[in-house]
This record gives sequence, structure tokens and C-alpha cells, in this order.
Amino acid sequence: NDIKEIPLTKPVDITASTRFRVDDGRADADLTLTAAVPDFNINDVRMETSISHNSRTERINIRNFSLGSASMNLLLKAAGMMELKNETLSDSDLKISLEQKSPELKSIYGPWFTSGGIKIEAAIKGDLEKGKAAGRIIFNDFHLKNDEEKLSLESLNMDFPFEYSFAAD
Repeated sequence: NDIKEIPLTKPVDITASTRFRVDDGRADADLTLTAAVPDFNINDVRMETSISHNSRTERINIRNFSLGSASMNLLLKAAGMMELKNETLSDSDLKISLEQKSPELKSIYGPWFTSGGIKIEAAIKGDLEKGKAAGRIIFNDFHLKNDEEKLSLESLNMDFPFEYSFAAD
């Protein structure tokens, strides 16, 4: 695919700041990136991350990862550690969350509008054979509407906890 095929009529603005350091088997990286792509209604995407990798311990530490947009009231966050001593994940302690909240009905894609809040929180511990994932899916006065499809959901409130064991029983 060619970049000329992307239907852009307005200027795209991307700003990045990086810091990278390698020393004695350890790599540290920090990145901040902001972007605005007005043709796709993306006006204020921001990503920040701070990660280190220790090749001797085969461990990755995610001190911070966030990706979000204030105008879309959307935020993805992650932090924790992963060990890669096997072909797959040998150990982990990760926390991940995705949150979208809007006090007013707002278009999220085409004819789809939402308001209220939705949050998914998860924690993953251990390896992919015996580890566990646990968390919650929370809806707080959540509304969903699509007039073209004549679909709507009014005021959903729910706090759904979940737990999943990777072990095969």
C-alpha cells in the first residue's frame, strides 16, 4: 500500500520525543508521541511509554504505557513486568485498563454514539500455563445509540468481575 492512497485533505501533525539508553545488557526507552489527523477526527492522540529490558534476566519492565485522547475521553494504560525465559511468557505481573467516559452523547464512529462510562480493568499474573487473569468490566450510566440502525441502550450499570486460569484442567 502506498501512503498516497490515504485520503488526506488536511495537514497531519505528529510530534515525538525519545530517550534511549543501552548499558551492560540493559536497554531503557522512553517515548512521548502526539498526533492529530483531522481527516479521521483524531485531534489529540497522545502516547507515553517508559520501558526497560534486561537481557541477562530476560525481563521487560513496563514502568508506564498510556495511549489516549482527551477529546474522545479514551485512555488505555498498562504497567508491570514480563519474563521471557521460555519460548512463551515465563512469568508476568501486568495491569491493564481501558476507559472511555463521556458526560454527553458523542459520536465514536459513524452513526454510533455513546455517553456515560465503560472501564475494563485486568491483571495478569504468572505464565501462560499456570497463570491467571482477573479483573472487572464496569458500565456506569452507559448509553449507546445508532439512529440509522434504530438501536439504543439506555443507562446500563454493571460491575462484572471475571477470573480466568490459563491452566488446562
